[in-house]
This record gives sequence, structure tokens and C-alpha cells, in this order.
Amino acid sequence: MSKPQPKAESLAATISQNTAEISQYLAAQGLPELSFAPGALPVLDLPPHLQKARAELLDATAELHDLVTGPLSYLVGLVSPTHNILASIKFINQYQVASKIQADEEVSYEELAQRCNVQVDAIRRLLRLAIAFHIFRETSNGSVSHSAVSRCMLEMPLVNDWIGHFCDEVWPASPHTVDALMRWPNSEEPNETAFSLSQSSNPTLFGFLQGTPAKAERFTNAMKFLQAAPETGVSHLLKDLQWDTEPVPKRLVDIGGADGAITTAILRHFPTMTAVVQDLPNVIESNKVPHDLEGRLKLMSHDMFSPQPLLDADVYLLRSVLHDWSDKYCIRILRSIIPALKSGSKVILNEVCMPAPKVLSASQERLLRGYDLTMKQLFNSKERDAKEWESLFAAADTRFHIRRITCSPGSVLSVIEAVWTEGSTVTFEESL
Repeated sequence: MSKPQPKAESLAATISQNTAEISQYLAAQGLPELSFAPGALPVLDLPPHLQKARAELLDATAELHDLVTGPLSYLVGLVSPTHNILASIKFINQYQVASKIQADEEVSYEELAQRCNVQVDAIRRLLRLAIAFHIFRETSNGSVSHSAVSRCMLEMPLVNDWIGHFCDEVWPASPHTVDALMRWPNSEEPNETAFSLSQSSNPTLFGFLQGTPAKAERFTNAMKFLQAAPETGVSHLLKDLQWDTEPVPKRLVDIGGADGAITTAILRHFPTMTAVVQDLPNVIESNKVPHDLEGRLKLMSHDMFSPQPLLDADVYLLRSVLHDWSDKYCIRILRSIIPALKSGSKVILNEVCMPAPKVLSASQERLLRGYDLTMKQLFNSKERDAKEWESLFAAADTRFHIRRITCSPGSVLSVIEAVWTEGSTVTFEESL
């Protein structure tokens, strides 16, 4: 009986095979090779069969790195000194360092310090840590220039809004996670969180944003950046709704629909539908209906905790809304829709549906578990699994029946479809 291949060698073989497949695809398409040099692809957009190869490659490289590091060094490395990269990124964001260097320019540390109005020693130390993480490059003569990573900061404004929000609101809350848990061990309140302990003024994130318009605008842009990511792209939603193969609803209400971008995409894909986007007055006032959707799309001010005023719509959609709220508030939101429902009406969520442990790749697992913990830190909320979604609807009203949960490959958001029934039987279908 042959001896099994050592784990490290098996991982190395996986890395070699998948790297070759991706490199061959890039060459065949005339695309740049994988690199951090300026001009490299900012987003590696691969066809479905290579997305699997990429996921396997990411997991294998990460696991091989961790194995070769060794258990003790790996543990210590999780704590120090890698956490300081966030301090470096915050500095780069706050001082707008990327915009101080032109795309093809090389700048000395002395000149860059003058442009940023900061000490030479400080900027050199902060940037050299960033350079160790591929953010900027240092030339042989000691000058600084852009890398492919830092050029994202230069050329994609929404990236900077996301980084700024993370560094100013999310990161400072994280160290207070355990303190909040000890102080409010069973709390579901949004003002009893790690974020609350990180603030000296408003104890809730949404309250904080309402009081600081500039940061509220940055938060909105940060969410636009996240929603534009391939993993949360609207194309997944359009597929998972399954309306291309089923009867298309006539009327949709998008609760908490923000700027209406998602509903706009839905209406353009399904030209027989009409829709209403609901959000708070300050959000709706800044929105406009696109010319091509006039007569089909309306905007309406509405507090989602108040009874739903639009009766008998076919679908009530909530996208990335309930993950911001603990169970007690989610139940209130769902119950507020009930007065408008008719038999057969659907409440459709577009949310993360957490898988069981070890179902996803390690990189995806870390991403979603990280999202879940961030929800706890900011809102006392959570990312839920299928059983938790089912329990939530049942707690709101037993006449809600989850018909199906669908998540297409490459998406982090699932479509969770609940049907309002008056004594009828609904078959549950889960596709993950």
C-alpha cells in the first residue's frame, strides 16, 4: 500500500496546477499576467470554471503558508505585528497619500512628506510597512511610486470611502467586542455594542451617521462599493430570483432600497414589472427616477418599522437590511409588512445565508465569519444560517413559509423567499 503524499507536497501540486490553468487563460485572452506592478488587472474576473480553480489556489496557498510558518509562529503572527497594517492604511487614507503621487511618478520620501505635511521619518515608516503588503513600491533609488494596489486608491474613489469608513468606524469598535459582551451579555439593542463603547457621543452607528453628514455620505459610498463587488453583484440576484423561468411578479416594493439601484436593475431586466422604492425621507429626497423608468418606478418615504402602506404587492424585497438588526427588531420589521400581504405574496430577502462550518473554502469561510462578527460589533445583529432564517420568519408569524433559499456560484448573498399563506402547504427548497 503506497504511502499518502505529504500534505505540503499535495498543496504545492494543487497550487502548481491551478496557477497554470489561470496563467494559460490570461495568456490566451491577451490579458496581463498576475502582478502587483502598475497596469495589472485591478480585478481578476475569471469564467466560472476558473473561479473554482482560483478558490482552490487561494486556499492551498494560505494553508501551505500557515503550515510552513509553524503553529507557534502562526499564532503569534495573528496578533503582532500585522495588525499595524491598518494604522498604515488609515494614514494613507486620511492624508490622501495615493492622490499625492501621479500614476507614473516617482517621488522621494522628502518630497512626499512636504506634499502631505507630515514628518519624513513618519511617512517613511508607515509607507514601508504598506509596501511590504504591496501597497506602493519603493524604487532602487529610494523613491516611492504606485503599485497596482495603490493605483486602486488613486483611480477608484469609492475604494477610499470604504477604507475610510472601515478605519474610522469599524476598526475602532473591534477591540471593544469582548468588553461589550461582558457589559451587556444578552443584549439585542443597537446602542449596547462594541461600537457604542468606541464612541463618546452617539451610541449607535446609524445615529452617529445621522449626526455627521460627511461620514453618512462616505458610508453610502462605501456600501455602493461593496454592492458593486462581483460577490454581491445584482446579476446573482436576477438569476436567483428565478423569474426568467417562472411568472414575473407585477408589482414589487423594495423596502430600505436606498438609491434604488437594485430595483432599477430588476425593472430593466423584467420590463413588465412596476416597483416602489422605500426608504427614510432624507434618502428618498436625494433620489431621482431614471428617465427610462418613469411611470414604472416610484419613490416613497417610509419607516420600515411602521405598518406597510402599500397593499397587495406581489413581492416585498429587503436586500442586506435584516442583517443590520437583531432578532427582536427583525421580527418587528417583518410584522410591519403583514397588514399589506395577501395570500401568495412573497417577502424576499437578499442576504447572507451562513453555511455549516467547512462547507465553503477556507477563504470564503473567513470572509463570511468576519462579516458576521462585524455585524455583532456594530449593531448587535448577525449573519444568519438557514435554520435561523426559518426561525425568524416563524417567530414573526407562522403564516410565513420559506419556499426556497438559493445562492448561485460566486455569490455571497442568497435569495430567501418566504410566501405568505393562509392555511396552504408550501414546499421548502434549498439550493446552496
